[in-house]
Amino acid sequence: MPTAQDMVRGSDSVRSALRAFSIVGLFSSHRPQLTMKEISEGAELPSSTTARLIQTLVGEGYLRKCDNGAYAPGSRLIEIAASISGAASLAEIVRPHLEILRAETGETVCFAIKASETEAVYLDQCDSLQSVRHVRWVGERVPLENTAIGAALTGRCAPGEVKIALKTYEKDVSAVAAPIRNSSGKIVGAINITGPSYRLTGAKLQEMGKALLREISQFEGSADQRSNGWET
Repeated sequence: MPTAQDMVRGSDSVRSALRAFSIVGLFSSHRPQLTMKEISEGAELPSSTTARLIQTLVGEGYLRKCDNGAYAPGSRLIEIAASISGAASLAEIVRPHLEILRAETGETVCFAIKASETEAVYLDQCDSLQSVRHVRWVGERVPLENTAIGAALTGRCAPGEVKIALKTYEKDVSAVAAPIRNSSGKIVGAINITGPSYRLTGAKLQEMGKALLREISQFEGSADQRSNGWET
């Protein structure tokens, strides 16, 4: 059981994190640089607290100090913003293919990207309209191990192949997945089709896999992908 001291430490950590977020949230396209005074006033924090948080954010690469003494978003923050923007763009142009697969298979179809070394995150889904179905949600994270989507995102299936998982880490759920690659062969996301195991037999998943590969092939060769920055 956590002690009172542990609870105080946890509360302090949350408070510091929220204050750091409030500082980062002050920057925008209209305010690309801010002085320490502007940050202190905008975040409504004491100067000493502001200085300490800025020092931490600069040290971690989330902010950088400019030659004029002001502060601006650092390389780490820019990298995260670019990644989120790119992933959102990809999800948007993948969406029609998810809808086609859902209509053709009758099952739930999802798009995910690699969120970390151990997890994938779902960015879009088209839920099955059947009464008994497997439902995901945007922002949900799942492990890369013991999942079809994880195998696809980590390159554990060759180009032109799918990964089938009969009864995944979720009981009574089966899935088929395949990666999306850019022209350089880099995996930039993956699509899976999931449903109850009693309905998705091995033979059924193989057939769905063919439809999945067809849609991914059409997307990978589309002008939409090339024009949205996924060719690097």
